[in-house]
Amino acid sequence: MDNLAKADWADPERVQSLAESYNRRYGVDFWSAFCDIIRNPHPDVVADFGCGPGLFLVDSVKKLGATAVYGFDESGEMLSQAEEFLLTVLPQNKIALQKTDFDDEQIELESSVINLAFSGYVIHEVKNPLKLLERVKRTLCPNGEYVLLDFISGKPEAFVQAMIEQGMDESQARARYPHMCKNSLDDLHDLLLEAGFEEVRHRKTHSFRGILSGVKRHGAD
Repeated sequence: MDNLAKADWADPERVQSLAESYNRRYGVDFWSAFCDIIRNPHPDVVADFGCGPGLFLVDSVKKLGATAVYGFDESGEMLSQAEEFLLTVLPQNKIALQKTDFDDEQIELESSVINLAFSGYVIHEVKNPLKLLERVKRTLCPNGEYVLLDFISGKPEAFVQAMIEQGMDESQARARYPHMCKNSLDDLHDLLLEAGFEEVRHRKTHSFRGILSGVKRHGAD
């Protein structure tokens, strides 16, 4: 693909592999950091921007007690899988899934309806992350929170080794590193502030992954 930050999410094998690797990518270390960084441990309405096969949303029901979920992804194949998984934990009328290209399309969701928004491994893929974060903030209720998980720069050899262990060719991993790990933790922190989020927190969850959160306070757009 021309965009080395992005995989082919329309490939059925990628859909399957993403679902199968979920527990590795969102394991104990992730959930420990996630629960430590969020303010509201029991959000009613959760949205995932770049939801993939929907397993974070499934966990938001099981672990956080969410009663309604929204999932946005540019891959119809991912959304089909997400619907299948989500129907095991929620009724159809509590699930809203929408195909959205974050580079080119508006998020079709009214303002101020989400308690907790999340995106995992998405920010490095989009052309204009600030524009996306500003859109996400508009969907949040007052005092709603956004959590961002992504690759971070600084440890190229650790990233390459991890990608090799996941089956990626070494040369491909080295070529992808500057595209997938283009931001430092401080860069992402500043990006959230620029988008208008307040009280931004951040943690490393691995040498090349970081998690951040920010709040939309009363009166913010």
